[in-house]
Amino acid sequence: MSSQSFYKTPLCRASTGSMTMAIKARRTLAGEGINVGVKKLSAGIEKSGCIYGIEYPCELSGNVLSLLRMNGIKAEPF
Repeated sequence: MSSQSFYKTPLCRASTGSMTMAIKARRTLAGEGINVGVKKLSAGIEKSGCIYGIEYPCELSGNVLSLLRMNGIKAEPF
């Protein structure tokens, strides 16, 4: 089952950098009743190494980014 069919809405991603921060973001949001997935994101040509982030329904984008910011977790839309 794809994440698209699970959420039944367009999905957005936010980069957290490390897997540890992505898991922390997932736990923080789960505590607020928002389920997100941890994803390995493409680093792009100019960066090396792995970049991780979270995937969530786009309709919750404002809430997700705001909650993460309030909890000291840096996340940038990807």
